Amino acid sequence: LSAPVPIHPIFLVGFAGLLMSAVNLLPIGRLDGGRACTAVWGRRVASSITFLSLLALAFYSFSGVSGIIVFWGAIVVLTQRLPDVPAVDEVTEVGDLRANSYLVLLATALLALIPFPGGVGPI
Repeated sequence: LSAPVPIHPIFLVGFAGLLMSAVNLLPIGRLDGGRACTAVWGRRVASSITFLSLLALAFYSFSGVSGIIVFWGAIVVLTQRLPDVPAVDEVTEVGDLRANSYLVLLATALLALIPFPGGVGPI
């Protein structure tokens, strides 16, 4: 189905960085994505999106899709127990440009986390 392709080690390092940045942009709690989600939509919506994201992490963890998701989900659940520190200014709305930029970043992160359809051959 898929033939092995030689991959340079620097590409692997860059891809690992892309995956870690994408996981950090997930809208969960006190991660970067959670703080951006809180800034764009407010605390109430961000807490429900955090809950849905944690449910999705649990689903993917038990389905065996990715070992990275299992590891990151365990870290998030064990270390993200404290409430978020409130921002200095929670009254001013975020502009449309910044809200749309966050949506583009979130879509890019989700695209980076989608598993390969044919799997990865031996490296």
